[in-house]
Amino acid sequence: TEVTCYGKGDPLIVDGSSVIEFNWGGAAGYGDPLLRDPEQVFGDVVAGAVSADDAEHQYGVVVRDGRLDAAATDASRAELRRRRFAGAGLSGAPRAADASPPEDALMVGDDVWLHRGAGTYHCAHCGHQIGPAGGHSKEQLGIWQHLVSEINPRFRDPSIYVDDDIVYREFICPGCATRLATEVCRPGDDALAEVRIGSAS
Repeated sequence: TEVTCYGKGDPLIVDGSSVIEFNWGGAAGYGDPLLRDPEQVFGDVVAGAVSADDAEHQYGVVVRDGRLDAAATDASRAELRRRRFAGAGLSGAPRAADASPPEDALMVGDDVWLHRGAGTYHCAHCGHQIGPAGGHSKEQLGIWQHLVSEINPRFRDPSIYVDDDIVYREFICPGCATRLATEVCRPGDDALAEVRIGSAS
């Protein structure tokens, strides 16, 4: 019999034949997994740090018969970008993520830059405008909302811990479908304004 244990709950009686397993998802990575070098992902698979299934599901990297399939990886990543567009309700098709921020750009991490003259935020991967400097850098991103359990099989339904509904949000660039941010929140919550540009006093 398999029993789910909770952080605080009823006592669980065990005997000499019982097995207790502690298992959880790792910490979040940095940046969009579709931007990670496929060769590095393949190295993770070879090292046993990432399964071939997770490499394809999370990174769009296809490993077949112990080898990296470059053509299938390109196709998989293109399909994942199209799926993001559809899930976030964005129209058209993603364009190539091949832009570089200008030299005088004010960088906000590695994914967003501020155009000082125009007063606008832009995606660092395609240059698409994603919000006004008077607001925040998520205002014009597409939002793809999921069940938390869809992140990974090790992510349990939060309803076993909290009363409110909880969702997982991906914030998608309307230009190139790069995932620029994520949140775990209640469905009706406003987007978290992680960065606001203040005026000099």
